[in-house]
This record gives sequence, C-alpha cells and structure tokens, in this order.
Amino acid sequence: MLIKRRKAPREHDIVFCEIKKLTPVAAFCELLEFEDWTGIVHISEISTRKIKDIKKAVKVGQRVFCKVLKTETPKKFAVLSIKKVNELERKNKKRYLDLLKRFVNIIKQYCENRKLSFEEFFEKYWRKYLEEEELVDLFLREIEEGGVISSILPREIAEDFSSFLKKSFKKKKKKLRYKIKVISFDGDGILKIRSFMKEIKDLLKSFNFSLSYQGAPFYFLIFEAENIKKLSREISKYLEEITNIGSKYGLEVEIEAM
Repeated sequence: MLIKRRKAPREHDIVFCEIKKLTPVAAFCELLEFEDWTGIVHISEISTRKIKDIKKAVKVGQRVFCKVLKTETPKKFAVLSIKKVNELERKNKKRYLDLLKRFVNIIKQYCENRKLSFEEFFEKYWRKYLEEEELVDLFLREIEEGGVISSILPREIAEDFSSFLKKSFKKKKKKLRYKIKVISFDGDGILKIRSFMKEIKDLLKSFNFSLSYQGAPFYFLIFEAENIKKLSREISKYLEEITNIGSKYGLEVEIEAM
C-alpha cells in the first residue's frame, strides 16, 4: 500500500514513476509517490546510448526510477531523467519504498486489530513524517533503539503500537544450504565420521545451523541468517576448515553449495 505525498518533489530527488504515454521523442510518466504529479522524460534522458526508436527502449506501463531535473509546481509537472539515476540510488530508493509499504501496512493492520480509523490515525500522527521522508527512519530507530515514538503517540497507545511494530517487522531469515559428501574406507569409519561431525558442530556453534544425515554418504548443512551475502563470506573459511578436519580423520570430504 503506497500512500501518496502531497508535497512537491524537489530537484535531484529520485522518484518512482510509471510510463503512461510514448511519443517519438519523449515518455510521459505518472509520479507514483505524489498526488496528481506527472512528468516527462526526453528521449535523450532515457539511456546513455543513443536511442533511435523509443518504443524499443521503454514501454507503456513500465515502472522506472527517475531523477527530477526540474519542477513546475503550479502545474504539478516534472522534467525527469532515467539515465542520471545510478545503481546505488536505484537500490536505495527501492529499499526505501519496500520498507515504506511494509510500515504502512503495519499501521493499517494495527488499526484493523484495534478497531481504529486508519485514515484518521495516519493523518493525525504519521502524515507529516511521510511528507518529509522521515517515516521509514523513524520506525527503524523505534525497532532498533525504542523510545522514539513515545513523544509522538499518546502514552496510552505508544507502548502498545511499539510492541505491535516490533513483532510485525521481524526480519525474514534466509537459508544457505550445503551438501557434504563424506566417505571412509577404514574399518572404524563410522566412529571417525561421528567424531568428524562432532567437530563440525563445535566449529560452527556461533552460527544458526542444522546438520542432518540424508543417507550414505550425504549430509545436509543448512544455515539461517538475515544477511545471506554476509553469511556466505563468513562461512567460506569454515568450509575449508571442515575439509581439513575430514583429512585429519582420513575421510574424503566434498562440499557442494545447493
């Protein structure tokens, strides 16, 4: 759910748009975050490459991130550029919008559960923070630090809303899976594999993981974390150590990402 801002966009803002109409030399857009605002992207501002046919570069209905080059506030009209938005700006804006939608939905759920008017609750307490693009930062600080919204909401509902917000915003954990192949040709191979598995568990005890037997000679090693990329970097050195532990027991160990 995306609630539109009433304030005008500013020059250099990154805005989320939908292409509504194409002419041979321009794309006309709706600024999805702002009430009744439209804009234009000249063909020269679509790509760093020269475009001969605009219809091959963009489509009607396509949603794009644009940079505001100029605004005409009385007309609620903006001159926009697609090519001037870099990858970091695009990623940051997408993250902001994803969080904003999530937080607005949490507010809506809270109002439904408490039998409050969403429109009144939002307009009274949160509208001004949306207009200044402060709502996302405000809620993130409340989740991480607490005590932020106590000066905004009445005391009798501030604690209740804060608790609801934190419970609703639990970050989804993602999984990183590996298949471990373990082979021993020794008579006491089973005992060696058991010792090997015990050492793996001790090695990885600081991680949230599971290690399960899947039928000889395979085991599944599954990690859970909110930041998979960071976890993957951290795990790489441990995977090498697991192979070294296997060698110590005379085991053949192969680890494969799933």
